[in-house]
Order: sequence, then C-alpha cells, then structure tokens
Amino acid sequence: MMMAFSGNDGAGKSTVAHSLYNLLRLCGVNVEYHEEFKHFILQYVSKIMKKRVEYERRILKRIPYRKGSSLKYRLWAIAVLIDSMLEREFSRIFRKEGLTILDRCIIDHLASFEYIGCLTNLTRKLFINAPRPDLVIVLDAPPKLMYERKKNTHNFPYRFYVIQQKRYYELAKYLSLPLINTSKPINETLEEVVHILVKSISKRPENLVLHVLSDPLGKSDFKLIDEVDFRKPDYMYLLVEASRNNVELQFFKKILNYDIPSKWSRTLEEIISTLIQINSKIVNRLIDVVELLEKNGINYCIFKTFPIFESVPRDIDIIVDNYKDAIKLLKNKGYVITKSHIRQKEVSLVKEGVEFDIHWDIGWNGESVVDIRELFKNMTITEIDGYPINVPNSNYELLLVMAHAVLQHHYLTLGELHYIRSIIYYNNIYWRKIFHHALEQDWMHGLMKALGIIKLKDLFYYSGELFDRIPVVKNLGINIMEIEDPVSWITHFNYKPLNSVKDFIKSSSTAYRYYRWRITRKLPFNEPSPHVLRLLSKYR
Repeated sequence: MMMAFSGNDGAGKSTVAHSLYNLLRLCGVNVEYHEEFKHFILQYVSKIMKKRVEYERRILKRIPYRKGSSLKYRLWAIAVLIDSMLEREFSRIFRKEGLTILDRCIIDHLASFEYIGCLTNLTRKLFINAPRPDLVIVLDAPPKLMYERKKNTHNFPYRFYVIQQKRYYELAKYLSLPLINTSKPINETLEEVVHILVKSISKRPENLVLHVLSDPLGKSDFKLIDEVDFRKPDYMYLLVEASRNNVELQFFKKILNYDIPSKWSRTLEEIISTLIQINSKIVNRLIDVVELLEKNGINYCIFKTFPIFESVPRDIDIIVDNYKDAIKLLKNKGYVITKSHIRQKEVSLVKEGVEFDIHWDIGWNGESVVDIRELFKNMTITEIDGYPINVPNSNYELLLVMAHAVLQHHYLTLGELHYIRSIIYYNNIYWRKIFHHALEQDWMHGLMKALGIIKLKDLFYYSGELFDRIPVVKNLGINIMEIEDPVSWITHFNYKPLNSVKDFIKSSSTAYRYYRWRITRKLPFNEPSPHVLRLLSKYR
C-alpha cells in the first residue's frame, strides 16, 4: 500500500509522515518512508546533476506567481508526472505487503507547477487524472502559521501560502481527499491520521464493527463505525465471525443497542439466552470437578479458559499433579475420553457437551512451555460464580495464552487479542520472565510478532492505551493490509529454521492451514459454536 501526505509548505507533511513512520515501526509494520523531493527514477538524475538541480530549485523559489513557463520547466513537469506514475505501479507490484509513506506526491507537484505556471491545460488534466497513491491525506494550517514555520528556511512571501492553501482546498474537494488541520498538537493530528488509515484499509464495514463492538475494556474508537448503516451489514458473516473468534456473547449484547433488522434482533436474543444457559452449565460442571479434585487431594490449575470478560469457553483446560487419578475420578462421574493427544500430554473428557482437557504437562506442537512445578508455585485464586478457583498469576496466564497462539494456532483470534489486552491492562507484567521462557524454548520471534499485532490493533481500534505497556517491537514485517481481519496470522510458515523433517512437516502444515483459511475461511482450531450455527441455520 502507498499513502502520501500532501499540503502546502509548512503544513506539517514531514513532521506527520516521520511521526507515523516511527509509530508503525514500533509495532513491527513493514513500512518505508520516502522523504520529500526524493523522486523514484529522477533521483538518480538529480544525483548526477546535483549542482544544476540545486541551482534550478533556488531559481524556482524566486520565480513570481505563474512566471515559470520556460520549456525546460514544462518538460521537467512531464518527467515528474511519469516518474510518480512509475513509482506507484512499482509499489503496487513489488510492495503489496508493505506500506510506503510519501512526503509529497503527485498532488503537490501539480500545485507547485501550477503556481510557477509551467503547466498547460493538457498537462494539468494529466496531473489531476493520473493514478494517485492508495491514500492521500491533505494537511492544512492557517497561512500565518505555515509562513512562521518556514520563514527561516524558505523565502516565499506570505501571499504564496494564501494562494496555495486555496488551491489545496480546491484539489481536496474535487478529488474527495481527507483534509486535516495541523495547528493542533501532533498527537491529536496523528490520531486523525490513524483513524483515516484504518478506515482506508478496511474493505468491509463488518470487520470494523467486529473490532469496535467486541472490546471488553471500553477503549474502542466508536468514530470508526459512525458511518455504518446497521440495517445493511452481512449479519450472517458478523454472527459467524464473532462466534469463530470467541467474542460472541459480549458482541451480540452490544450490537443489540443499534438499529438492526428485527429478524436479527430476535435471533440474537435467542442466541444470547442459549449461550447464557450453556455458560451456566459449564460453570456448574467446573465447580463440581474442582470440588472433586480438592476432596481427593489432587492439585490443579485452570488456565487460558476464563478471561475477565463475559465469554463461553469451548473447553476447560486444567493441569493436575496426578493425572491418572484425576482421569479415573472423572470417568467414575460419567465423563468419557474423546481424545488422547499424541504430541501433547493431555486427554479430553466430555460429559453432556462439557469438555475438560486434562493436562499433566503444558506444551503445544511437541514443545513444553513451562514446568508444572513452576506453574503450581505461581498460582492465584479467582472467583467463578463465587467459588474460588486456582488459576495462574497474570504473568503465567499471559505466557500460556501467548504460547498457545504462537505454538499451536499460529494466529490470534479477536477473543485471544482481548484476553491478552485485558491481562496487560489490569496487571503489571514482568516481561523479562515471559521473554526468558520464549528465548529458552526458541519461540521468541513468534512472540514478538504476536505482540506487534496486538500493539498495532490496540493503536488502530482501541486508542493505543496499551501502546507504552507493550515492549517495543521492530522489523517484523507485519502486513498492515491484513490487520483488518478479525483473525491475524502470526506466521504463514513455521517460525523456526527447517533443520529436520519434523520442522518441514510443521511448516508445510501451517502453510496449508493458512491458505485453506484464505480460501475457505476454515480455521484448524477455531470454528463457530455449534449452538450458534444451529440457531442460524434457518437463515442459510
């Protein structure tokens, strides 16, 4: 993607472009910055003829309004037009997964060449109708402020800023370009820029709605959905994706506050009632199992199951210090083994639709994450329906949720995103402990990529409140165009070097799952709740 900041001298193009570039780099985005007057191919001509080019630029700055109709300037204008078009096409072909930020673009060349009078009617039309960057944001400020900003480096008269401001207004209106006033503090300007950028990369309003209304922390940028007509979205997509991403309960309740079609509001009310009943059943089963384990002296810990926000878990992950006795006790209570995992040390048992995954080690994809003894030493107690339950402390819970996403899924769902955001928001995280485990088990790159995605989504959709609480991540190659999807892939291939046949199989499996998801929207580990699908089936 190519975006550009346009506007008169002194409007703040370089300042804003640099600030956005640095902000996105801290999130690990694949981003480049092209400074002003750095042409695509003509830059090499400028280097060869450096002295002559600098001389001509000084001359141009002294040319009175519309007095530069010399043939050489008209030819240069045409060369710049062709150069800008070539740069755009190069970016579209070879920078599909990256973001290129331009300080000035074809709009600025048009305004400048118009001012010095070296455009004909034909070349003016060519500039106006030429392909532009994917997103152009016009920056503006009062003429006096622009003059004050540039008076020590530019010798343009005050009249220049008045004339050019009027022309940029005309161009922004004619070309339907967003306009931002930069006379306010830079952080407020950046907020507006980020808001426009997010709306620009969002190909369907449903994804904006999912991100904004699924937030459990109340930090959403609701301006992102101001223009959404809630009578028109694809509700089948919305409801299925919300369930696939494990945010259905909180999302369904919030969307009922909007003017949605009556048939969908009735369906949502029915789904919500069903989910609440299912959740109550799961909690009751959990309390029964915990009481059973405690009475028989089995140490346990529930992990990555109950986030602080309202949700319906698909299963309950529980680690025990005596798995043989624990499994025996559950079987005596009517639970049936449905899965015995080959690579993970866990067994799945189900009774009346409620599934418990009994672990005696915690690891995914054949790799252990944390020693069970260490986990039991770092437990805390939370209350579920008033009953005290053993869970990991915030550092270990975050470690396990992150490791599960990196090692098992290779992607982050919206539910996992909010789970992680909530842990970070409400706790002081000891990042060194988490990094220690990731380095020791060689999944640090995946961890940093996941953190970059979380940091970027928090910046884009949730006002960036956690930006400074998440470690700095750089040079991770995050594709900004994929951020709008509720599911964010951490890696398309195995994040480790292919040192063995096993590594090759892992990488191939991840690649297959990624491309299957791109084509069919089918995830390997997260599918919509069967209860939601059943209630939606009458609309299919």
